[in-house]
Amino acid sequence: MKFNQASINAKVNRWIRSTEGKRRIAATLKEYQDSGRKYTDAGSPIVNETVVRSIVEGFIALVRMTAQHSGVPQSVMRNINSLRITRLTKNDMSYDVELNFWDDLSRPSLQPSLYPQGVDNIISLLNSGYYASHSIKGVWASRGFRVKSRQSFGGYHFMEDAVKTFLANPTVQEYGIKIELAEEYEYNSGVGASAFEDYGEYDDYDLPF
Repeated sequence: MKFNQASINAKVNRWIRSTEGKRRIAATLKEYQDSGRKYTDAGSPIVNETVVRSIVEGFIALVRMTAQHSGVPQSVMRNINSLRITRLTKNDMSYDVELNFWDDLSRPSLQPSLYPQGVDNIISLLNSGYYASHSIKGVWASRGFRVKSRQSFGGYHFMEDAVKTFLANPTVQEYGIKIELAEEYEYNSGVGASAFEDYGEYDDYDLPF
């Protein structure tokens, strides 16, 4: 007797997407959840909205901790602490969760007359880094004295580090979780001179943000 695995997989996937398949799966999962079970007979973890929210909150806490340990200034940690779930959608067999920073991420320029836009996303700047074509001098508004901007900054890359650490966790791997960072938070995201040459840094440890 021969079995065509590709054909079997195709039939199973068609049944899963069918009305009857969705109904049977939903009924079975409800039975599992009502009985307090955490795993199916096949050993797969049972997922519901409560479990999803718990996992995502763990990721949010990891982002905050990674940023803190990376050396991100406290004035920017306020922005990072605003990260929260903004959308949670249940699909047939999975959940999609969207996270956003809920705070104003902008910062004024050292020379607002030349660069009225300032920086629109300070978290992206500190995470991904930047290279400017030149430095500028201006008044650090919150401190009241003049500083010279830093021409380049390598970035803390705490977003990528948090994702790598999170996905390496065996418990997380059981759930088959995938994370997609917005482009501005990806490594080598192209944060460049024109965007950030208008901003500055006093020294390596005391940022005017």
